[in-house]
Amino acid sequence: MMAYAQFKAMVLNRGYDIDHAYGFQCWDGYAEFCIAQCVPYASCTATRYVQDIWTQRATNGMLKYFYEVRELQPGDVVVFRPCSVTPTSHIAIFDSDAGGGYGNFLGQNQGGMYTHPAGGSSFNVIKLPYQATYDTAFRLKSSTSTIVTSTIGYAESQLISESGIVVLTQPVKKRRDRPDGLAVETLPIGKKLTYTQKWVGNGHRYISWVEHQNDGCMYRYFVAISGSEKQGVDLWATIGEKQSPVSKTQEHGFTKFKVDGVAIRKGSYDGVKTGTVNSGTVVEYTAKAVTADHRYIIYVKDGVEYWIACSPSNSRSTEWADFYATDPRIETKTENKNTDTKATVRNTADTSNVKHWGVDLSYANPKGSVNLKKYDFAIIQCCYGEETSNHDYRDKLLYYWVDQCKQAGIPYGVYCYDYAYTVDGARLEAEYAVKLAQEVGATLGVWIDMEDSDNWKRNRGLLSADHCLQVCQEFCKTVADLGWYTGIYSSTWWFQNWLTTGLDSYDKWIAAWDADDGGYHSDTSMLGTIHQYTSIDKATGIALDKNAMYVDFDHYKSKIADNPQNEAENVQKDESNESDIKELNGLIGTLIGLLKKLLSIFGKSGD
Repeated sequence: MMAYAQFKAMVLNRGYDIDHAYGFQCWDGYAEFCIAQCVPYASCTATRYVQDIWTQRATNGMLKYFYEVRELQPGDVVVFRPCSVTPTSHIAIFDSDAGGGYGNFLGQNQGGMYTHPAGGSSFNVIKLPYQATYDTAFRLKSSTSTIVTSTIGYAESQLISESGIVVLTQPVKKRRDRPDGLAVETLPIGKKLTYTQKWVGNGHRYISWVEHQNDGCMYRYFVAISGSEKQGVDLWATIGEKQSPVSKTQEHGFTKFKVDGVAIRKGSYDGVKTGTVNSGTVVEYTAKAVTADHRYIIYVKDGVEYWIACSPSNSRSTEWADFYATDPRIETKTENKNTDTKATVRNTADTSNVKHWGVDLSYANPKGSVNLKKYDFAIIQCCYGEETSNHDYRDKLLYYWVDQCKQAGIPYGVYCYDYAYTVDGARLEAEYAVKLAQEVGATLGVWIDMEDSDNWKRNRGLLSADHCLQVCQEFCKTVADLGWYTGIYSSTWWFQNWLTTGLDSYDKWIAAWDADDGGYHSDTSMLGTIHQYTSIDKATGIALDKNAMYVDFDHYKSKIADNPQNEAENVQKDESNESDIKELNGLIGTLIGLLKKLLSIFGKSGD
């Protein structure tokens, strides 16, 4: 096994692109660490972000080669949650403590000295807050270091369920993750706390609870309420009436959510976040529960309970979802008594609007991984960024997937993943994409993929509404001027908040995964002609972006307009021809008139 110090010396200020995608990304840095340690690396199989390394650790092989630890030491692999500090999650290697609730972390794509043309940056060490990390880190099992989960003997399994309220009678530290964990603040006298668990040890009695942050992070906190482990001795708080444990009510029904980003938690209301539900998602539940903070629905999958909050409080005054006795996704017929006619009610699972089912493909889909004979169409990544003289930014599997589409006999379009620094760069991207579209014979349009899944824009200060909107406007205008059908791929959030003006004449390809379980749960035909409704193939479990198309293929025919200058020239030519004809007709009329006069002299009729 390579010592951490040796690995750090080897990689510092160097960049690694293990999967040959998006340049020097944080995942590539983690993969290089695994390669150096001669252990397999895990892939991002659920969300495609590195949060999957932690959330899928039970099934992705991490626990076969790593211990889970809570006390960090140099060389531990640390995964950061999707939150305000690391919006799309992050993975790095712990280097040292930086004090003040921060640690130093070695990793890629965190502002390193050298960048890759396709994105990301080389290894460097930066300071990041511990509170942005997941609850446990990973330590190589081949390490000779002692695995210590808690110096005071604490284990999460020792928590005792008890709900209640306390009011502090003296200042007490609030600690994160463990009773002896990081002190995040000192709570003042009079602070009222609601708790859901307790723990006794380390010379104190502790209350504990979980807080859900607005940025999506979830933390467990501990507060000591006495200076003794004996009940009622040396109290630091007055204890209010204990609340009864959370009770569940059995009820079968369906919910249709009205808001985006509500967490799905495994095992309990404060369990590990395993995903989210969005507006339009329908969930069948078998129980309901109420806590001090929310109302929940509960469903069971593979013998495990999953909890989803359905309100922002424990009252029914505001709901995040509508409730149904029967599945609202099933198309129903209702009778209109006034007109004595039948009216069809369309809901999120109604597929009558869908004309064709397809996929979008890139180098991320390995050769042979998708049987295109099962689909009606495909949209293929043709390039990322603009064409340059010293680097080929074509998708390395472009021609392979084009050939597969031809063999399957299905039409295909192309898209360009945006890496434009400027508006001029967007124009060059568009020209490059059109060039490739012409080369491969695309028939379903030339699209721009506007997102920032690899933090390329964020790391360069380009992640703003103005920049992204101007890039889309210039790209689409250029493609349209070159005579090709065009549109924008992005999520509903981007279209609702950033890509809002100057794009009405261009099509929209909407990314809205809903439950992202492989199923089609919502109709976005009012927003655009293509809907990317999931990133998972339900039949195989592999990562695969699947799409519904709401129009016929002829809709995307290239509308190659005549050159305006040629049109003007044609008009001038037409006008010139018309003038010549008029002159000729006039001359003929004059000759006929002279001929009539001559004939009249000789007594002949001119008719």
